[in-house]
Formats: sequence, C-alpha cells, structure tokens
Amino acid sequence: MTEEQLQVIKMRAKYATDGPWKVVKSEEFGMQIGTAWEHGQLKAGVPIVTTEHGIDGVTVYINKDNAEFIANAREDVPALLQQVTSLQDEYERMKQSRNHWHSVAVGRRMATTELKDHLDRTELAEVKARMEIEALGGYFNALIRQRDRQLEGERKGSQRVQAENEQLREALTIILEDEAPNCDGYETLIHATARKALAGESND
Repeated sequence: MTEEQLQVIKMRAKYATDGPWKVVKSEEFGMQIGTAWEHGQLKAGVPIVTTEHGIDGVTVYINKDNAEFIANAREDVPALLQQVTSLQDEYERMKQSRNHWHSVAVGRRMATTELKDHLDRTELAEVKARMEIEALGGYFNALIRQRDRQLEGERKGSQRVQAENEQLREALTIILEDEAPNCDGYETLIHATARKALAGESND
C-alpha cells in the first residue's frame, strides 16, 4: 500500500461520523445504523444509515462522507489486511535479523559500532511497525464489523422491498380492472397511469 492510498483511507475515516457505530433494529423501519454514543441534544445516537418505507419502496438516507466510508470499505479492508500482513512479515524478518546479530555479538564478544547502529535501526523500525500494526488492526476490525452489519441490513431490506413491490403490483392490477376503458375506448388518467406503471416495471 502506498502512502497516498493510506492517506486517502485516513481521510475517509476522518470525515465519516465518529464511532463507534452500531446496528439499530426497528420493527417499523427495519435495520438501520447509528452511533453507539448519544448526542447531547438528541438524547440518542446520531443516525448514520436510516430508511423510510413508502409505496415506491424503501428510501435510504445517508450523508456523502459516511456513504464513501461504507462503500469503499470493501476495497479498503482487504488493502489494509494486506498491509498488516506485509508489516507483520517485515516485523518477523527484522526480529530474526536482530536475533542473529545478538547471537553474533554474544558468541564473538564484540559490539562494533556497525552492529550497534544496525540494532538501533532495527529496534526503531520494529517499534514503528508494531505501533502501525496495532493502529491498523483496530481500524480494519471496525471496518469488517461495519461491512457485515451493512450487508445484513441490505439483505433484509431487499426482502421487504420485494414484498412491497408485489403488493403494489396487485393494487395496480385491481385499478386496471376497476378503471377499464368504456365501450368508446376512453381511458381514464388513473387507468393510464396504472398501465404505464406496470409496463415500466416489466420493461425494467
């Protein structure tokens, strides 16, 4: 992972609503996402992803920064995992190198300036790598949990939308029967609207 890629991910995390987040279950609105902490004025968590059910289906509300954060999690998480793995591998290589040089120093009873400088650089890099691993570990774990919750919410929301669409189709069919054109072929506006709605659905 390049420094530029890491900075982009950091910016997405910075501008998204502060965490932690949690999934909020509602019998009326289904699965939603909000903050686990309460807003001082709202006396409740801050909404992250909310839904509104209407005759046209489910409307999802989410601000741009949070949408960017969630949408990019699918790519960000694997990239961060790969970065952590790379850092862990580098950490193990540096650890083995340090152990080797320690053995050389003990075995030969020598601590040259070159060896000391090498150990200092290795230990400094080791500390930096460990700190970055810990920071990235907490971040990608949060992203994984958030992604799993979002996918579960989308799955359940899709099932509700399908049921509501079926009800809408039945209602439109009844309207077509009740508002059928008379013997003169005159078609009411209601009948035309219902017919176009069903035709549009089948074309989609």
